[in-house]
This record gives sequence, C-alpha cells and structure tokens, in this order.
Amino acid sequence: MIVDKEASIATIKKQLADCVGGNNGWSFSEIDETNLSFHANTISSDGEPYILKVTFDNYPHWPPLLDFVDPITKAVGVATAYPYSSDNFFNKGKVAICHPCSRKAYKGYAALHKDWGELETWRANSNTGQLTNMKGILDAIYYRIIGELYVSRMEKRAV
Repeated sequence: MIVDKEASIATIKKQLADCVGGNNGWSFSEIDETNLSFHANTISSDGEPYILKVTFDNYPHWPPLLDFVDPITKAVGVATAYPYSSDNFFNKGKVAICHPCSRKAYKGYAALHKDWGELETWRANSNTGQLTNMKGILDAIYYRIIGELYVSRMEKRAV
C-alpha cells in the first residue's frame, strides 16, 4: 500500500500540531512538502544542539526515516550528529535509532533487526509500544537527549 503524498502531509501536520507547545523541548522547521520531510531541533542536557531530520514518505503505513544532522558540517546520519544514551535506543555500530518506529532500523537500511519483518508491520510490532505517532516518537527521543539516560554526543568531533 502506498500512502498518497497529500495524506502523509495531512497526517504529519495533525501529529505535529499535537507536539507544539507544552514542554516537549523541540522546535520545528517548516514542512518540506516536496521532499516530505521536516527538521526538529533541541538542546541536550549538556548543551549540545541536535537536529533530527524526519522523512515521512508513505507515512503512517511505513515508519518515518529518522536521521540526525551534524549541526556544524550538516552531514546526515553520521556519528557526530547522533546522541548516545545508556540504553540501546541509539545504535553506535550502525549509527541509527534502534526501534521499530525508525525506518532506518529495518532491512534495506541499517538492517538492525531483520526479524522485525516488513516496514508495513511497524505499528503491530510488540516492541513499538506507544511510539506509533510523532508525539510518541519525539517524546522518546527527547527523553534520551535531556533525561538521565543521556550520555553524550555519539562521537566527538575532531578539534
């Protein structure tokens, strides 16, 4: 099943409206309706800026493609862009979010969990929990950047 582009945009706009305000710690770029993406920005508990690129083609049928952008070099998906937490949510080896809500964790991408099945089954995966919409996903990521699980940037930049 392919989700109509306009339907994906409408779903994201509605879900992002649920994320605005309150104490969620994110600021958002405009939605890029051509590339079906947006950026979410936050600051970690140790003052590190983080930029999360969210690509949402075929959403919510597929999970979003979640990747961090290095705030200095603008490189996408590199260890210097990613946070690191004391749980296994951020995978250092494949430099990805290791959760069913992250398209990058599936085969065809970083392939962290070939046992998770196809992208279409992401919301039915027992490991997905409450991370079935943008609010749940962004809250879980933010908690690992600002909360007690946060360790540091995954890889420090060479000085």
